[in-house]
Amino acid sequence: MKINTKKIQFPALTTLAMLFIARCAGAQATGITSPTPKVGTLYDFVVVILGILIKVSIPLLACFVVYAGYQFVTAQGDVKKITDARRGLYAAVIGTAIVLGAVVLATAIGGTIDEIL
Repeated sequence: MKINTKKIQFPALTTLAMLFIARCAGAQATGITSPTPKVGTLYDFVVVILGILIKVSIPLLACFVVYAGYQFVTAQGDVKKITDARRGLYAAVIGTAIVLGAVVLATAIGGTIDEIL
């Protein structure tokens, strides 16, 4: 499995940019009312969407870790299968770090912007 690093996007930076733009846009009065009572501004909408993505991605990443463990068990000493299992485990751990890092950064930036505004 060859990974093309040119096509990898950085979702944490994209998330941060979305939160910053949404918070700035939410600070302006647009006069448009929200159809949902929980979501009053674009920032709140982005927070709700990120919450949903987090709730879906964490169990999915846990499944990837379990699958990588299954690959280790079924490798039975085959070097190629162990290498593939190790790559899968690394990808799952890196994905988990990216998701959790995005949550931490989004919370920190959202709190900072709230204090500024």
